[in-house]
Amino acid sequence: MKELSKYQTTEDGMTKSYIWPLFNRVSHVLLIIFFITCYILGDFDELLSYHVAFGLALGVVIFFRIIWGYMGPKHSQFKDFNFDLGDLKEYLLNPLSKTKVYLGHNPASSYAIVAMILLAFLSIVSGLLAYGIEENHGIFSSLHSDYFKKMELFEELHEFFSNLFL
Repeated sequence: MKELSKYQTTEDGMTKSYIWPLFNRVSHVLLIIFFITCYILGDFDELLSYHVAFGLALGVVIFFRIIWGYMGPKHSQFKDFNFDLGDLKEYLLNPLSKTKVYLGHNPASSYAIVAMILLAFLSIVSGLLAYGIEENHGIFSSLHSDYFKKMELFEELHEFFSNLFL
């Protein structure tokens, strides 16, 4: 039986690498599905419980992605990300140049991933705060008082972070 390699040579002699494990591929698809579902459900007040459920599922995937960023394979780890500003500048100013090949994340995607994880986290936390304060449900339901109940700050922050994440 032929053993699968993570490197394959194409007909034109170029080598393709398959470095992303199944967890990366599945988590990316789940992040997209959960976020889009949350975003759409956010427009329907009667579907708020489903919005919250998909938001929590998104939070679980983000949580495991953060753990994967420390314990996963080499190219999935945060320490493998390229945060060099000189490389970022070169990458952004020469988008069609093939002078430097990145195995794993390029400088722009390294920054983008960290930004997306941060925005997803802020969106989830602000959503949980809004849900607890305004709806008297969830882990922050103890904050549901006359003082906080009228405050729409966390709902506004939740919408801001979600739109920015989109």
